[in-house]
Amino acid sequence: MKKGYHIVIALLFCIIFASAGCSSKKATGTPNAAFDQGESIVPILNTVGFDAMVLENNDYFLGVDQISDLTDGLNYQVMAGNVVTTAGEYLWEPSTVITLRTEQKL
Repeated sequence: MKKGYHIVIALLFCIIFASAGCSSKKATGTPNAAFDQGESIVPILNTVGFDAMVLENNDYFLGVDQISDLTDGLNYQVMAGNVVTTAGEYLWEPSTVITLRTEQKL
């Protein structure tokens, strides 16, 4: 392949950048984040540029209320289809639709 062609091919692909959770482990595992209950990791997670994130069991170490407050500060969709209130309402959306640069929806 000639030099430069790989750039053109890469531009044809649309990449979705998602997190499979476990972000609160960074909150409970580092001194700064443990001290502030994870608030210092929110700007870092926003800088990474995720399109979406799924919560998993380690994300609840700080408690549902704190995780809810932290996820409110994120600039991407957070999903958890297995967490509901006693009234049967989802605390986070169970799924999301991501629109790619090509206007395709996933």
